[in-house]
Amino acid sequence: MQQDQQHHWIISIPATITDMNLFKETRPSHIAHLKSLCEEGTIVLSGPTLNEHPKEQDRAPIITGSVWVIKAGTEEEVRQHARENPFAKVGIWSVDAATVQPFVLALRA
Repeated sequence: MQQDQQHHWIISIPATITDMNLFKETRPSHIAHLKSLCEEGTIVLSGPTLNEHPKEQDRAPIITGSVWVIKAGTEEEVRQHARENPFAKVGIWSVDAATVQPFVLALRA
């Protein structure tokens, strides 16, 4: 396989949010990092995973992690992008525990 060939991957990154202040402080830089990867076409989609969909409108969901569809040449490249995210740098994400799977984008809305 050529090194410069890009493929789609799914990465599911578990999160442990024990410090809400740290989460709130880090979230703007986390979002900015993701937006830059989306704008350059590296991340196709991204969003949080939840323990359940909230039943009450005023209740915040419990975030259990994040999922991306990302374009990269190798699994290690995918993990490196995740390691560079502010949530990984402050310990909210566990990139070592993330699952990465090859993915074929067959249909898009």
